[in-house]
Amino acid sequence: MLPSKKYDASLIQGMFRVLQIWTKFKPVRLARLWKRYRIFKKANRIRMKLFSSESLTIPPVIILSITMKCNLSCAGCYSRDYSLKDEMSLGQVESLFKQAEEMGIAFVVITGGEPLLRKGLVDLLARHPKLVFFLFTNGYHINSTWVNNIKHLDHIIPILSVEGDERDTDERRGKGVHRQVIMSMNHLKKAGIFFGFSVMITRKNFRTIGDDAFIDTMIEQGCKIGYYVGYVPSAKDADKKLVPTAQEQKWFRSRINNFRGNKRIILIHMPDDEYELGGVCMAAGRGFVHVNAQGYVEPCPFAHLATDSVRTTSLKEVFQSAFFKHIREDSKLLARPKMGCALFEHKEELAKIGTQFSAKPTD
Repeated sequence: MLPSKKYDASLIQGMFRVLQIWTKFKPVRLARLWKRYRIFKKANRIRMKLFSSESLTIPPVIILSITMKCNLSCAGCYSRDYSLKDEMSLGQVESLFKQAEEMGIAFVVITGGEPLLRKGLVDLLARHPKLVFFLFTNGYHINSTWVNNIKHLDHIIPILSVEGDERDTDERRGKGVHRQVIMSMNHLKKAGIFFGFSVMITRKNFRTIGDDAFIDTMIEQGCKIGYYVGYVPSAKDADKKLVPTAQEQKWFRSRINNFRGNKRIILIHMPDDEYELGGVCMAAGRGFVHVNAQGYVEPCPFAHLATDSVRTTSLKEVFQSAFFKHIREDSKLLARPKMGCALFEHKEELAKIGTQFSAKPTD
């Protein structure tokens, strides 16, 4: 299987969408976008060449939890089950970025914990302009000084987390968090930075975040991109009743498609977009992998098993691992689930595969 062609077509569509929403046909922004497109095309050629010459499947995306430390304590957060000790040094993270560039990986999703608790992170990201970094943050460390430090770095895209309106956000994230997010968005908007929001879809908030009023508010605040992520009850204290029903998920998908046709914002809807793009879950290197703060490479953020660490194994060797290859070729294991994440829903089968390949729990 060679997924690169689909990714390339999706990339071209996305670039035209950015052309409409962000550049506004301003010469400077058009020039930046053209430069970025050439970088993407080169990265795609590298991945295709590796597949053709070595049968090596390289995903276009790496999800990196740079730290599991956080100043908030959100209910049901999957990262709370991870260790807070022995996290990778920034030097080790930089080695990961260099390997990613060499293999044609184009995007790195930086998450946590709270990424901005890592000192020196922005300086590190600045040194790798060939990669586009989606920096997921709770917004508490974004102020005018921080914004001034990144406003010339168009490959760093801040993504601020909310849960919907003020009531929903503060209920899960803590009192006053929604107000802080809005203040951070104001700083980013004033500086003209391309940024967005992320929101987790639950039975509590799906009507709110699927309403025109919410998306219009996010656009008014300056968001140019939005991530809608299905709730996965993977944390030990997670409430499975928060998973939307099949009917509710279908309704929400129709709302996303409606927004895409009528709102001036780029929207990513996971995992539904995965299944439209590839027919199955894109974990284990089909579309992405997850590297946790200790360096262990997992199939996805909700599948806490690994056979390799980037501290001791090259990224290329990780993608060649029998563990990942077995998962990628198991269409039943990666089939569309009811609870958002195929590997989480089939965790018993995944555990058996993990035992077969001596994978160990990472949480």
